[in-house]
Amino acid sequence: MAKPVLLVTRKLPDAIEALAFTLLRATTGQELARAVDDHPELLDEATDAPLTAYMTQARRAGKTRIADGLEERLTAIRAMRSQYRAQQPILDAVQAYLDADTPEAIEAIVLEREELTTDAADQALSRLVESARADNDSQLAAFVEERRAFLRQVRAALDESAED
Repeated sequence: MAKPVLLVTRKLPDAIEALAFTLLRATTGQELARAVDDHPELLDEATDAPLTAYMTQARRAGKTRIADGLEERLTAIRAMRSQYRAQQPILDAVQAYLDADTPEAIEAIVLEREELTTDAADQALSRLVESARADNDSQLAAFVEERRAFLRQVRAALDESAED
């Protein structure tokens, strides 16, 4: 007579389950980027283990669509981590630019951080505007859009002077 197998299941913390379903609701790259913006802990490799455990638990429970979807998004998150690491200097420059609270400080940071006039910085600001709008934070969206417009003017002026 075979001995019964004792299956011990451990309920993963609610926070991990909520994070997993946040990822699963992201069906486009843009939505996944927004999820990362809303949950920066996803950029920390330490989140892989509990999310992988959740995926494994779902697969064992026969919830293959959940497991497969989560596996797909975790693969994309890992690729995003690499991109974010490469973009970290740009993100730091954008943060410093947004933190500047006087015209003099804005001018100094724009002169100091060339990366603010790149497409990558413009894209980071665009994502931030979209995220603020998605959160119904019209004040933040307007602030970032205003700063983004200023950088576009700086870029246009730099392009003009380079052509001369």
